[in-house]
Amino acid sequence: MIKARALLVLPLAVAIGACGDTDVLPTSPEGVEQPSAGFLSGSVSSAQGLQRALDRAAGSYSPSRITIRRGAVIHLDETLTYDGAGALSIQANGATLVGPAKGNALDFYGGGDITIRGLTVTGAAEHGIYAEVPGDRTGTFHFSMTGVELRENGFAGLWIDDQVHNSAAGVSLRVVGSTVVGNNTAGVGEVLTYDQVLALADKDGIRVNEGGAGDLHSTIRNSEFYWNQADGVELDETGDGDVYSYIYSSRFDDNGDQLQFPDEAPAGFPDDPDDYEKDLEDGFDIDENDEGSIYAWFSNVTAFSNEDEGIDLDETFNGSIHMAGARIVANENFGAGIQLTESEEQEGTDGDIVLGLLNVTTNGSRDSRGIRLEEFYGGDIRGLLTRYTADGNDSDGMRVEEYDDGEIDLRIWRGAFTNNGGDGLQLEENGAVTLINALFDNNDDDDINADDDVVVTTYGGRMN
Repeated sequence: MIKARALLVLPLAVAIGACGDTDVLPTSPEGVEQPSAGFLSGSVSSAQGLQRALDRAAGSYSPSRITIRRGAVIHLDETLTYDGAGALSIQANGATLVGPAKGNALDFYGGGDITIRGLTVTGAAEHGIYAEVPGDRTGTFHFSMTGVELRENGFAGLWIDDQVHNSAAGVSLRVVGSTVVGNNTAGVGEVLTYDQVLALADKDGIRVNEGGAGDLHSTIRNSEFYWNQADGVELDETGDGDVYSYIYSSRFDDNGDQLQFPDEAPAGFPDDPDDYEKDLEDGFDIDENDEGSIYAWFSNVTAFSNEDEGIDLDETFNGSIHMAGARIVANENFGAGIQLTESEEQEGTDGDIVLGLLNVTTNGSRDSRGIRLEEFYGGDIRGLLTRYTADGNDSDGMRVEEYDDGEIDLRIWRGAFTNNGGDGLQLEENGAVTLINALFDNNDDDDINADDDVVVTTYGGRMN
């Protein structure tokens, strides 16, 4: 069972502020030796004023706050940078950062926890916001954004990277009431060489790379991710550590075109051009590598019309995928509406796929299944799926593949498998499935296509 994690609230040290872009450093009590108290800016409204405030906040190990003038539109000629180790809060009050024409809009390098509220970042040549976790960081690096809009930046809207230095720290991302739209615009519509394609590819709406020994935590609530050329969100965890993800009342729609990838192999493709495949991306994607598991909870989530999977969870080596949730709609994606892949044929590894899902719809997949579950080598596929609808998918309504040492142990209650281009339900290679009040109708191939070593038990329902 996934348990919600209490949010860490950092106190803000009160210091001396000033009006406009003239900022005053805080003073220390007489006779007290300390590195510096937290910094509290006045209301800044220019790029120069904002960079000065960032520099002064970077001199403090205590939490600091910068306030941007309400509704300010700040055009950047160069990247703004914060390299402090102290926690920083930016209260943007609906302000907008535009540009710059080269590089990122806003960089964080010092490892201090970051909180941003009410900011729009648009039109950066590369990442809208980039945060790099330093190699000596321990504990957990927290990045929180509320009421933030990341729009039409050249690369990712937000890129958090702990794989540059593979620190011992974990990473925690919190996104509330935010919009991430139309990012990864660099090279869209241009004719590119293969090297240029690689440089521009896979820049997601939000991307978190967690490396080293820590865990990756994410909470996304009341937010929208759409029209991003790569994934709406990608969480990538390497080294020892788990991924914990809690997604509430959010949508991941129309992502993954990767238009910079032409239909034909670009100049410089190193292999046979016939082997080239256009790289398409997902609505929501987790990749967990090495030691560790995925724990993902979804509630009131949509993943519509993405160019690969709607929701894609991948775990390799030792570790399992645990997916729970309710009221998930993943329709009209090019790939599967929901795809879970455990082990990916990494020999000698163990891990399960464990489901607990209620009210799930995966209709109209344009080139794949409604749900696809794949488990390789040691491990089982088990759990409960209640009130599931798979209608009008190009291939199977649901495909469950359990290979080598492991078994299927699934219960599906009130499932409807109708009008699919393949089987209603396909089951490989061994185990047991119980269907309670299931409906099968007008599937092009079999209603249920199960290997001989899969025992299917039905109670009630209808097959046509």
